[in-house]
Amino acid sequence: MITPCNDVMTSFSAIVIQIHEHGSEPTIRLILVEMANTQAVYERFGTWAQCEILLASLMGCSVAKDKMVGARKRLKRKRPVIIASVMASQCQLEGIGFPRADRH
Repeated sequence: MITPCNDVMTSFSAIVIQIHEHGSEPTIRLILVEMANTQAVYERFGTWAQCEILLASLMGCSVAKDKMVGARKRLKRKRPVIIASVMASQCQLEGIGFPRADRH
């Protein structure tokens, strides 16, 4: 039986980690950890450009360009980036291809 997704907006922390560097575009791991009591975890892999698009689609226009430039510089130094207060719903995350990583 397929359960319907939850449309309630929840606060997440986004953790961005560079995991591989092949050529000019490194592979990025984007993890969203729910800040509520269930602490659901969603995860995607892709390029930095894909990560930027995903974050922009979740955060709308609230992502400042200088913040993204700073995040990219931090990743190039092999340091993780944490972005607090990303608001999303289960339906929204599933709609853009974020599988839930804490349920295997």
